[in-house]
Order: sequence, then structure tokens, then C-alpha cells
Amino acid sequence: MHENNTRNEHTGNKSRRWKGYNIDELERLHAVNTVRCGMIKKRLAVTYNGIMASFTFAGSENFHERFTKTVTWTSYGVQFYRYARTIISLYRKVKKTFGSTTPSSTSDENQAH
Repeated sequence: MHENNTRNEHTGNKSRRWKGYNIDELERLHAVNTVRCGMIKKRLAVTYNGIMASFTFAGSENFHERFTKTVTWTSYGVQFYRYARTIISLYRKVKKTFGSTTPSSTSDENQAH
């Protein structure tokens, strides 16, 4: 099966080789696809707006706004956790490197001498 013969196989005329679309056919296909995409966009917009309007909670805040705020605060929480973990890790490394400075450890060293 040749790529060039695909259109002729559909029309039943196998003797002619397909030489591509002419400008009129391209314009028609473009118009059809533009209308089709516009209809799909409108259908999706109506569906999305209908779904989002049904998820209203207290006040004028809808589900989308609450979800966005929740994600934002969750993101802040995760960042805080990472920073806190890093700071605690650094503190432990410094404490391990320089030793403990508690009064009980220094008095034990003085008594040993």
C-alpha cells in the first residue's frame, strides 16, 4: 500500500496517484476544524462553569478558590518543613563538631585534672 494512493483507494479510482490537497480543499478543512475546535471549547467552558458553580461553600468562595488556597498553604507548609529539617540538621552537625557546651560536661573535665 503506497502513501500516495490513500485518497484514491477511498474514492475507488486507483489509476490516478494522489498529488495532495489543492488550496480550496485546505481552506475548507481549515474552516471545518476551526468551527469544530470552537464548539469543543464552548462545550468545555459550559461544563466547567456548571461544575464549579455547583461546588459553592460558605460565603462567595467557590470550590476552585478554596482548593487553590489549600494548595498554596500546603506548599508553604512543605517549604517550612524542609527549611526546619535543614536547620536542625545543621545544628546537629555543629553540635557534633564543636562538642557539647553544657555546664555538667565542663565541670567533669575540671574535676578530672
